[in-house]
Amino acid sequence: MKGEETEENVSKTKEAKCEELKTEFDNSMEKSSFNCCVCFTCFANDDLASKSITLSCNHVICKDCIVDYIRYLFSTKEVTPIKCPEKECESEVNYNLIWHLVPAELHAEYEQLLLLKYSDENVIKCANNDCQSLVYLDFEAPTLGSCLSCGFVFCTNCGESYHGALLCDEFENKTEQLKVLDNYINGSIEVKSALEKRYSQKKLEKLVEEHLSNLCIKNKCKPCPTCKVNIEKNGGCNKMYCTECKFFFCWKCRTILAEKDPYAHFRGTDCALFTEEEL
Repeated sequence: MKGEETEENVSKTKEAKCEELKTEFDNSMEKSSFNCCVCFTCFANDDLASKSITLSCNHVICKDCIVDYIRYLFSTKEVTPIKCPEKECESEVNYNLIWHLVPAELHAEYEQLLLLKYSDENVIKCANNDCQSLVYLDFEAPTLGSCLSCGFVFCTNCGESYHGALLCDEFENKTEQLKVLDNYINGSIEVKSALEKRYSQKKLEKLVEEHLSNLCIKNKCKPCPTCKVNIEKNGGCNKMYCTECKFFFCWKCRTILAEKDPYAHFRGTDCALFTEEEL
């Protein structure tokens, strides 16, 4: 009887050991394979990265399934937010992940849907003319735009490179302004294009116009010695009359002339009433 009990115990022990090994095997297979939460395709660890996507919630989904899922949401215009397709999972699919997953031809459609959704909220287009991707704004820094697509960091008011506390129409200093002006006037097409992206073509053209105007004033005009209004001499004698303050002055030395006899100055000084070229 003792021997029979021993054999029975050994048999039970073997069965228990087999069951334990089977459980361990099943568990190891479970850990080394994953099922798509949409089509239930089973992926081995080796295929996981190449054929599927693991979302932030750790749910696994085929690359084809996630693209089809997103396409479907596009067709229904349900793009905010896009949630994990696993039933009852509330985790949102990251914007950048969606951007990289969907085919390039769907990028414009996705951005348009987002723009329509957030047109009055916290989304704008990138200020880089070659990009125009959507940029989500931070409510704590509403003037700072940072594009994830092209990396351009810009002011949301003027579209230029982010300038912090400086006003939109300001350069950091006069030296920077003169340097930018010189590069824009004399630089190559590539340099001009880069400056226009940063400062905008309109602002740079205005800067050039002001510069040329100042050169013209410097070469052809002189300020009235009393009211400082710029006066251009386009011919005639060196006796000038300011229509602003009603004073006469000498064009050559900018001396204020006597109202009763403005010509007396030219008789008693080295300043000639006319230059040799004008005689």
